[in-house]
Amino acid sequence: MLKKILFTTAGLLIITILSAQTWKTQIYGISDKANIKTLKIKPEMSIDLRTVILDTDTLKLTRRYNGSFIGVTGDSMKIKLTDFHEFSNHTNGTIKQTTIPGKSFIMSRSSDTALAIIPLSDISYISFKPENLNKMAGIAEAGVFVSIFALVLAPLICFDYKDGVFLADRYKYWGLGSTIGLAGSFCLEGIFSSSKQYQFKSNWPYKKKKVWSFKSN
Repeated sequence: MLKKILFTTAGLLIITILSAQTWKTQIYGISDKANIKTLKIKPEMSIDLRTVILDTDTLKLTRRYNGSFIGVTGDSMKIKLTDFHEFSNHTNGTIKQTTIPGKSFIMSRSSDTALAIIPLSDISYISFKPENLNKMAGIAEAGVFVSIFALVLAPLICFDYKDGVFLADRYKYWGLGSTIGLAGSFCLEGIFSSSKQYQFKSNWPYKKKKVWSFKSN
């Protein structure tokens, strides 16, 4: 009985480790097949995936999946959704957007909520980064607002209301500190907001961006 429990536990542990492995695959430059990159995405990485469902002379229908990477099974990618967006762009200028929170999203290929399964062949654009960078970017963004707030309040803080004089020396430190804090927060936000981006469709969503393919031919 004990051996059975141990073997079962070991088996589950192995499955967990394997399922949590980094997904690696090669992608190929469309304009230069000799240009090959290895795409590496770890489970729980923050991911932004976009697809073009319909592209005609009168209508372009696109979808955007935001969430965290689960893994790839066969030829399809699995994402735990934060939110889902569908965009309908008509040539007459009409634009319609539908947004569904991840917890309310149900895909026809799965009965689980917040689970999206997208064939690799449907992917038009993908962007990903570690989840901890998302958190750090949020902290840096908060630092920007705090620094701006301090910069705006500095003249009020540095005024001596009792004697009716402005304390220039105190303002120098408050103003300098707020400016340095603002500049540093902007720099950190830029660093932590950076992500790896790959486009798999010409001129969409960005013009003149390098295009890749999951297939070598």
